[in-house]
Amino acid sequence: MELVGLWNAAGSTGSISSSEGSSMLKDVSSYMAGNCQKTSIFAFSESANIAVGMYVGGSVHHPQNVDSVMQEVTKVLQSTDTYQSMALQHCGKNANSTLGIAVDFTGDLAAVQQLVRTWNDGDCVSGFTTSSNVSTTLSSTQFSALSNPAHSNRTLSRRSPQMHGSSAGLHRRSTCSYVQVVSGDSCGSLVTECGITADEFYEYNPASDLCSTLAVGQYVCCSAGDLPDLAPSAYANGTCYTYDVQSGDTCSAIAAKYTLTVDDIDNFNSQTWGWYGCDDLQAGASICLSNGTAPFPLPLANAVCGPQLPGTDFTGTDNAGEWAALNPCPIAACCDIWGQCGNTPDYCNDTLAASGAPGTAPPGSNGCIWNCGTTIINDAVAPASYSSVGYFEATNTDRPCLNMDAFTINPADYTHVLFAFGNITSDYAVSITGAESQFELFTELENVKRIISFGGWDFSTGADTYMIFREGVTAANRDTLVENVANFVTENDLDGVDFDWEYPGEPDIPGIPAGSDEDGSNYLEFLTAMRAALPDKSISITAPASYWYLKAFPIAEIAKVVDFITFMTYDLHGIWDLSEEYSQSGCTAGDCLFSHVNMTETMWALAMISKAPVATNMIMVGVASYGRSFEMTTVGCWTSSCTWDTAGAEGPCTQTAGYISNAEINQILAENSDALSLYSSGDETDILVYNETQWVGYMSSANKANRTSFYRGFNFAGTGEWAIDLETFEPYLDTTSGEFIDLGDDPGAAAYDINEDIPCYSVSTAHNTTAELESVVALGAEWIDIILTEYADNPTDWFELMTSHYKQDSCADFPSTADGACTVLDETICVSANTTALYWASFVGSTLYANWVQWYNAFNDGTFLGSLSISTIATTFTPSQTESILTWDSFINGFTTALSIGTSVLPDPEGVLGDFNTGVSTVESIIGYLSADGSGFTLPTTDDIEDAMNLMLGTLINSTWKALGNLSTAVFEYPNEAAANLSQALTNGSFVHPVANYFYNVKPVSVIDTQNFTLLVDEITKTVEKYLVGVALTTGDYYVVKYTGFTEADCTGTAEYYINDACYMLAYPGESSCQKGLAYQVNANSTTITNIEGYGIDITEMILNSETCQNNTNTYYGATEVNVNDVATSGTLPVCFYNLPVFELLAQSASGENWAPDSSTFSPCWITDYQNNTGDNQIAGRTYLPSNLETAFTSDLCYCQPAGSCYGPIDDTNNGTTDGILEVC
Repeated sequence: MELVGLWNAAGSTGSISSSEGSSMLKDVSSYMAGNCQKTSIFAFSESANIAVGMYVGGSVHHPQNVDSVMQEVTKVLQSTDTYQSMALQHCGKNANSTLGIAVDFTGDLAAVQQLVRTWNDGDCVSGFTTSSNVSTTLSSTQFSALSNPAHSNRTLSRRSPQMHGSSAGLHRRSTCSYVQVVSGDSCGSLVTECGITADEFYEYNPASDLCSTLAVGQYVCCSAGDLPDLAPSAYANGTCYTYDVQSGDTCSAIAAKYTLTVDDIDNFNSQTWGWYGCDDLQAGASICLSNGTAPFPLPLANAVCGPQLPGTDFTGTDNAGEWAALNPCPIAACCDIWGQCGNTPDYCNDTLAASGAPGTAPPGSNGCIWNCGTTIINDAVAPASYSSVGYFEATNTDRPCLNMDAFTINPADYTHVLFAFGNITSDYAVSITGAESQFELFTELENVKRIISFGGWDFSTGADTYMIFREGVTAANRDTLVENVANFVTENDLDGVDFDWEYPGEPDIPGIPAGSDEDGSNYLEFLTAMRAALPDKSISITAPASYWYLKAFPIAEIAKVVDFITFMTYDLHGIWDLSEEYSQSGCTAGDCLFSHVNMTETMWALAMISKAPVATNMIMVGVASYGRSFEMTTVGCWTSSCTWDTAGAEGPCTQTAGYISNAEINQILAENSDALSLYSSGDETDILVYNETQWVGYMSSANKANRTSFYRGFNFAGTGEWAIDLETFEPYLDTTSGEFIDLGDDPGAAAYDINEDIPCYSVSTAHNTTAELESVVALGAEWIDIILTEYADNPTDWFELMTSHYKQDSCADFPSTADGACTVLDETICVSANTTALYWASFVGSTLYANWVQWYNAFNDGTFLGSLSISTIATTFTPSQTESILTWDSFINGFTTALSIGTSVLPDPEGVLGDFNTGVSTVESIIGYLSADGSGFTLPTTDDIEDAMNLMLGTLINSTWKALGNLSTAVFEYPNEAAANLSQALTNGSFVHPVANYFYNVKPVSVIDTQNFTLLVDEITKTVEKYLVGVALTTGDYYVVKYTGFTEADCTGTAEYYINDACYMLAYPGESSCQKGLAYQVNANSTTITNIEGYGIDITEMILNSETCQNNTNTYYGATEVNVNDVATSGTLPVCFYNLPVFELLAQSASGENWAPDSSTFSPCWITDYQNNTGDNQIAGRTYLPSNLETAFTSDLCYCQPAGSCYGPIDDTNNGTTDGILEVC
């Protein structure tokens, strides 16, 4: 009996007679009748005005039933006048035996779906406005085995099938009649469903665990025989039988429902896109339930690459490898499994999930499906020559400081100099307004390619100029712009042109509209036309290292047109990262201390452009002469895992928060006592931390040199530097002033009887008289004094003014040689206005620097290393253990102190260079250049002391060179500070400024006295040898034992010293016969004492120095900061120059009984047995031993406590033996 229910709605009528409604019912009827299955099935159809849904349970799914019900529905609808929707339902005892159809004439598909869901749950629909019963007899199919379902690309919701076969006359056959388990079934309900007895049911289904393992969708026999093969098979087109995974599905349930195993499902899906295995079933995925070609990947709404891009055309593809290549990323970037493009490992790591299926990735990874990897390719061909490209900022002269004239650029440092920037006007004309003077100087450069560059960030993004590039490269304006640029290059005899458009097609730069999709192609057309107009000139562009902005460049095609591409591998991070979720990998807040030049991301970017593909020999890799800065959130937290709050402080010259030049960075390092120069080895970045929270990531000169060498290994074309004018403070003169300076009168001139008639060539003792040399130095010192005095309030400008000059066409104002000609040297520095004084001031300064270099060379001479008795020291003080106890901190502390003392004369005050505060600046420079933890230097681990010390000395020599650099910086750039440190003997004189007297007094044009260097090296050698002996003794496990209970008469043995009412003894762990009552210890013998004293070491001083170090640091082998001023002034060794362990033995009292060390217990054993304390209050030298000596002084070894039973005679002197083997008792 069926029930027909109707819902009325005023004014709403429906009629099935419409062609639309009739067609929809026929479609549903045909589908249901043509897809009779073993399981329940439902279908829907909708149009603008009608929605139809039908549900048929497996037990009543028969074409006859579908036709019968459709006829009844048509009859009911045609006889009813007014209704909104109707339903006809046959409610069975469960969903398996239920049938229903619903029609809604308002087109409300959701309402129809709700009714079908009710039938699918095994319930009946209720709440009709009117209802009536109709008499229709439903048929039940009687197949004992069904064929596989008809093929369909639509996966339909299914429940249990009908029962096949009758319960009458059951007998054993090849296949059985069967039913499918539905939700709520048990073995008892299945017995009833089958219509057989329980005994028969268990006979037909003999599995012992059947009732405990019943699963929804499982089939059971209702008669004798075996279940038929009910597994699905592939569709006729070769596609596997496809199932759409529903929420809550499991492989075991699906397998039971389709008579498969879980392993079957795994095997069928080994090539199914996005198959993560049965343990991670993805709702909504289309999976295979048979052999055959896997289904196409389902679309992802936000995919931009790969086969899941909505609307993908799969024509001509039949496997995952071909699908992965569909819809590739721009510039051939990596495409991940989610259809997103990028160049970092987040997008490029080609790893699969455990299933190994395509389109998958391990947990926490996005995987990669196409063009994967972050390895640089296209690097097989080397460039014809390696280039060094540098941008020169013409506007640098607008800064309050750090100014540079174009003519001071050294052609030896660059192959290409790019003038940044020329201007393009709104009518596409070329202009250099505001930069005329620097452009003129730039055009006169020789032995370097001179290239004009247009664009830059400000021009590309400024509200008034951003459209110039965008519109200038279009077809309407392209020819005009090309012609104007080409004419400018030709008329000014330049070597080429460069374009720095930031960026074509940009999508999101604040303050300006997004670029056009045509920007990239227009840019290519423009550059192609530019090449045709300038066939013999250099044409280049810049390109961003960010995928986000590079993707709009047709970069591979551009590379075929231009001579090179400057790839901007800097500005990878900055204050713009803040709150940008994807700006920093692993730091979603964008506030981590990431360096803008970190090598990790640089390599990812270089791999990206090489895969674009662009050959490496076309790419100038960007290097930066500036840093990006932040204010750290937490003091002391400076690594990339730490965070920042705001932009870093402005530099005094660049005056931009978050941005600071290398010149300003180096100035901070030189002047700021709390500045730390750090190095992040993980991403090869230099880091400056100063004023507690100011953080800067940058490339030092050494870093740039290392990177340049590294890039050559990949055959990159060279490097591109931004910018030349940011690296150092260079000489500069504002040529608009008309005059250099009003010299006035200087009191020193008369005092030194200066003769201005100096010969016009380089001077030396071989060519000039003493009087001429004196005049050269005096005249230079006079000029220096005038400049320093004139600029007393701003002394850092004095060197720039001293060395600045006008370039003239001739040497008319220069005193000439006898034949009236100037030398080549003079031609390069011809000047006007007080020419000779200016020249000789520069000459004096440069010659002094050359003398410093000579001093360095002398110090670096092989005789210095050869004069050290390293081999003798190594063999004399042989270590007893291999455990390394020397730390870098202790080494550098003692070594710099050794240098401080050794350079107490730098050199002799009567010599050429003069005393620079007794070597203090040299040592402080070294300490300043080395980070506190020795970053960048590694303490040698070799057991060979000679090798280790040679390595350490190499570090010392390098550090000395840096120290000399600091000395020159102090004198030339910070003369007021230098004056405070230079010795009075060298700064006294008739000139006003002490540094002017210093230049005069050191007589830099004199011949260097080799004897001065010999004495200097000897002094350094002696001090360093002392330090090395101390290191050797410490490494050899020597130590000192101290006891105040001995009198001086008791303290007379070898290696015993009575100092300050205490007895000290120098000893080390050694071999012993383990005589009872004697310690496991060897005193230093007389030979050792003689050897130590042979190096000029006062052993009493060594013992007290070590003890003071230990007491001050409360640790063994400690180190303290050295006040080199005090050391150099007093001539005494600093604390921790030596750091032997000193063990102080104390008398003990227990239960009123006093114990005191005697001669047999005067060793670390006393601490082991009587003073050992493992609590928190540990005291070095009293309550514990250092780790390298603990094993040498255990109780067993100290006092011969037997490890086991001893046999044989035992007396108070010797141990017994066991089978002739000496026991340790």
